[in-house]
Amino acid sequence: MVKRQGLWAEIQQERARRERVRQREFREFRRAEAQAVREAAKAERGRKRQAAASERERKKLYIEDRKAEAAAMAEAVRARLAELDGLLKAGIRDRPVVTFASLRRTDIYPPFDPGQVGHPPKD
Repeated sequence: MVKRQGLWAEIQQERARRERVRQREFREFRRAEAQAVREAAKAERGRKRQAAASERERKKLYIEDRKAEAAAMAEAVRARLAELDGLLKAGIRDRPVVTFASLRRTDIYPPFDPGQVGHPPKD
C-alpha cells in the first residue's frame, strides 16, 4: 500500500509541476504579448513623429519656394518700374514745355457748299 501512496503522490506532484510550468509559460506569453504591444505603440509613435517632421519640412520648403517666387516677382516689378521711369524722364526731357496756347486748337473749316439744294427749283 505504501507504494501505491507513493505513486499517487508522484502523480499529484507531476500534476502540480505541470500546472506550474503551464502558469509560467502563460505568464511569459502575457509578458511577451505586452512587450509586443509596447513595441508596436513605440513604432507607431516613431512613424507619427517621422510623418510630422516630414510635414514640417514640406511646409518649410513650400514657404521658401513661395518667398523666392515673391522675391522674383518683386524684382520684375522693380525692373518694370525703372523702365517706365526712364521712359517718362526721356519723354519729359525731349518735349518742349506745354502751354495752354500750344494746346488750343484752331481748325479751319471750308465754306459751306449747299450744292443743288441752295438753288430753288425751276418750273
